[in-house]
Amino acid sequence: MIKIKFLLLLTTILLIAISCSNSDDTVVEISYSAEDLQKMHSNSSKSWRIDNFYDDYEQNILSDFNDCYKDDTFNFFKDTNIIETQLGDMPCVSIIGNQEIATITYNFYENTGEVFINVTRSETNGTNFKTLFFLLELEELSDTKMVFSSGEKGNYGKTLVFVSKKN
Repeated sequence: MIKIKFLLLLTTILLIAISCSNSDDTVVEISYSAEDLQKMHSNSSKSWRIDNFYDDYEQNILSDFNDCYKDDTFNFFKDTNIIETQLGDMPCVSIIGNQEIATITYNFYENTGEVFINVTRSETNGTNFKTLFFLLELEELSDTKMVFSSGEKGNYGKTLVFVSKKN
């Protein structure tokens, strides 16, 4: 009888231990205000550059496009969501063409506090056209650094890390 009670007690303890959830699984929702966005554009305009472009931020795996993004300049403005992009010398999309363009915008959803960046890079040689497109969410924002990423904090995938450019 003692063995049965001991086994029942041990089984109960194991079930309780297994069913407990880890409090680290809590997802923290990040929310930004219009006032926070002043860090992006300094209440007028502000220039940024890419510190690194990751395919997997958490594993420190750089994108094949890292070098071509790092030589570009990105200007954020207060009165528009269009990000003026000055392309550097290294093409991003491929070597098929002689003309590359970048169309980059951000969208701020004040009711949820979410900010997304839409990145489109295209290249043409007059006959062929190739495009690279992705959408990332703002995960970190300070006066000197912005992190736009896919995934959740601690599990970022594709990530653009911007650092403010000294004017």
